[in-house]
Amino acid sequence: MKLDTVLLLFAFILAFLTGSITYQIRTDEEVDINDIKELNEINRDLQLNYNPILRLDLNNDYPTPSSLNLLREQTPITDKNLILNPRPTDCLKNKFNQMQSDFLDKETLWTSFLCKQILLLPRDFFSISPYIHPSGKSYAFMYYNLLPSSSKKQVWYKRNARFMHIEELKAIGWPLSENAQFLNSISQDKIDRILENEKVILTEDFYLLRTGNLKYFVLNADKAANYFSRAGYNLTLKTDNCFIKIGNVCWEKKPHNLISFLGQSSIILFAVTIFIFLLTANALYQRIKLKKMEEERKKHALRVLTHELRTPVASLLLQIEELTRETTQLPNETVENIYKIENEIYRLKRLAEKSKSYLQTQGDSDMQFHKNEIKVKEYLQEIIDEYPQVEIQLSVDRDFSITTDPYWLKMCITNLIENAIRYGSAPIKIEAAQDSEYCFFKITDQGTIQYQSLKEIARSKHENSKGLGLGLKIIQKTLKFLDGELHFSPNPTTFTIRFKRTVV
Repeated sequence: MKLDTVLLLFAFILAFLTGSITYQIRTDEEVDINDIKELNEINRDLQLNYNPILRLDLNNDYPTPSSLNLLREQTPITDKNLILNPRPTDCLKNKFNQMQSDFLDKETLWTSFLCKQILLLPRDFFSISPYIHPSGKSYAFMYYNLLPSSSKKQVWYKRNARFMHIEELKAIGWPLSENAQFLNSISQDKIDRILENEKVILTEDFYLLRTGNLKYFVLNADKAANYFSRAGYNLTLKTDNCFIKIGNVCWEKKPHNLISFLGQSSIILFAVTIFIFLLTANALYQRIKLKKMEEERKKHALRVLTHELRTPVASLLLQIEELTRETTQLPNETVENIYKIENEIYRLKRLAEKSKSYLQTQGDSDMQFHKNEIKVKEYLQEIIDEYPQVEIQLSVDRDFSITTDPYWLKMCITNLIENAIRYGSAPIKIEAAQDSEYCFFKITDQGTIQYQSLKEIARSKHENSKGLGLGLKIIQKTLKFLDGELHFSPNPTTFTIRFKRTVV
């Protein structure tokens, strides 16, 4: 097997292996229902194998949707002084609103209290919603700040801490409940995720697994990460390229050792594949280049030979012409030998002309065409007149004209006539006709031939048909440039040149 074929086959095998490995790796990385079930099973086992840091339950401290606002982000305060020290105009406006309205909302009551328009607030004022003043502060926290002594504040705090915002509890700094302490240790976005009841939540320090509505199993994040690692998963806070992502938790599946090795090897295989392809392409290029150089050398040798033959052939023809003038004085046997020599010289001349024509058709860019209108009957008669010693019959169905290159068309017809003379039998008949689509030139002789198609003639290795095949290749290529076609039918041997009338 040739080197370039081996290299090409090897490159295809490497490409197949690379593709297969990549497919296997990608298949291993695709999520299916079994992976989700596996993660759920790991989470259940996690709760059985570890004691939580905290079993978070917000339902007792924040039993209503309105109370959950005490955990949501506060609205920024624009003017702190207006919360506890309303201006006289604010008090007057508030009094006017009381007179105009049958119902007093919580904000109006609070402003009335601050403006000393009422002395006491209702007993359940702080325990009913809304808990947050439009300023962003809770009513319980604002009242806390009005108390004069630390002791009174402490008593108030113990009774009403659950009605204060989580950020306010952090600011006060008094002892907190276990739930409040935990909420103060995590960021606001994680609290928001708890309020959204996300299934799992991960922080820098904690792993939260939901066990019910606003209920979470809270575990140390490192312990959870180690547990998942042993189960074949990496637990991270990545935001993209996750194997499975639930909430803010990203699970990456740890590859098996073999798949990991092959995953790294696929890069090497890909690089080797590209290298082999380049090597193969270079080998093929070098072969084509060498073949082209060899063809050029052969063409050059043929050009030199053709050129060198022209002078001795012309000289021999002149000498033969001199001898044929004196044939009356020579014996008959000698005259026959002279005619045989003359025929061989003409054969040599035709061979040189065919070689020249072949070289011209091989250089496509060098072939020049000059299309002219020609009268078919007159044109064919001039060609026939060049063969006075051969019986050639001409038949033209209503004389017509075509537009083509007369030189190259003549070369094609002349080659077919000479093939008929050499390989066929007399008489030779040339027919020219046309129909609505095509015009035809048929060259027919009365000989028989063993081939059924042009392809068989071209492939033939028989000694008597080598020249025939070469000549037909020249004709086919030339007609292609003239937008024509060559057709063949045997017994009698008929070659047909066909042009489209719209073309020619």
